[in-house]
Amino acid sequence: MAFFKYISDEAFPDDSLKRYVSTFHGGMQWASVLPIIENVELTFIEKAIGTDLYEELSTAYTGNTLTADQAILVKKLQRSIAYFTAFQAGYDLLILLADSGQKEAASADGTAVPVRQWVHKKTLQTNFREGHKFLEMALTWLEANSTKFPTWEGSKAYLKSKELFFNNSEELGAFLPLWNGRLVYLQLRPFISEAEKRYIKPVIGIALWDELKTSIRDNLPDDLTDDQKELLDYIRRALTKWALLCAIPFLRLVINENGLVEIPFDSDLGNRTTSEEVVRSMWVNLQEAGQLFLLELKTYLDTSGKFTTYNDSSSKDDAAVHVGMILPYEDGEGNNPVIAF
Repeated sequence: MAFFKYISDEAFPDDSLKRYVSTFHGGMQWASVLPIIENVELTFIEKAIGTDLYEELSTAYTGNTLTADQAILVKKLQRSIAYFTAFQAGYDLLILLADSGQKEAASADGTAVPVRQWVHKKTLQTNFREGHKFLEMALTWLEANSTKFPTWEGSKAYLKSKELFFNNSEELGAFLPLWNGRLVYLQLRPFISEAEKRYIKPVIGIALWDELKTSIRDNLPDDLTDDQKELLDYIRRALTKWALLCAIPFLRLVINENGLVEIPFDSDLGNRTTSEEVVRSMWVNLQEAGQLFLLELKTYLDTSGKFTTYNDSSSKDDAAVHVGMILPYEDGEGNNPVIAF
């Protein structure tokens, strides 16, 4: 299944890749691009919106039975799919497989000029980022109109999109400057989840934790109460620091079939590794700020009296113990940061 029917067709522009990414050449063979579109949708789109909604939209698109709301969502997803397709095609269409092995693609008349390596890398990078940017815009619209898509509401993909105290790059970007928002957010998401459970939950207690998580799951962000919004602000200030602290040891590393390896940096794209001095200074500052914001969170809960699930539970006393167990950083003797949790 593909949410496109043409590469370029003036009669049906909304179903054409060129409508969203102008660099697609009208002379490309549809049979060459179709598998790439299908793989992109399986990799990025179905994973983001869930299998049930994806199949519902696919069936309606193929049968020309899209509702007005479905058509709006598909149009938003198409922009993302087009950029992801341009990204993946940048790899797939460069190489041909023949009986004699791999061959580098070239035009029949020899007029095509091989793209320079830095241009190729920069284009791939841009298309990948644009794909994520437009996918997040589509997901934001979908969340705001979730009642129009019962297949989406309550699905695993929907619940996953509402399970954290930061559920998109826009929310995280209010507390942390993000470059290429969705990509950075997806990288930090596992560490946000870890930091929530490790630092936030012991401070606010299980009862208030469950109450707030339920409200986030069942409501749009603007529909939370003013008190919940204020509490979330305190939580997110602390959570940002602890999530980054959890992430620092792993941001340069990936686990693949070769084991634990360091991510390469492309100097020709302006990237360079961060010095150990900068990383060490950041680690210290994050820990100090994180501890301060946790104490501010606890003070707010203790003095505001706005949350009965916190006031009426043992969390109020237990939280003091947990906050106090965060030990200060000592670098005079070269000791590493210690967090006794």
